[in-house]
Amino acid sequence: MGFGKWAVQTEPFRQGKFDTGFIEKHFKPEYLQPDDEEADKVAALLSAYVWDKEKKPVHQLNTVANGAANWKTRRR
Repeated sequence: MGFGKWAVQTEPFRQGKFDTGFIEKHFKPEYLQPDDEEADKVAALLSAYVWDKEKKPVHQLNTVANGAANWKTRRR
């Protein structure tokens, strides 16, 4: 997560001024701070929670007695 945090916090990235040379132009490994394992765990749990709450139900096709989908039996 450290690299992603760094990238979105840079001014050129926030201004939309980036291209395939962005990392070469702006990144230095020392810009990354050591990972915070606790923050990573919280972020992962929060992401999973939000994803679970916002996922849409999957609708199953209605079928007729012979197992064919209704759209198939209604076609002309």
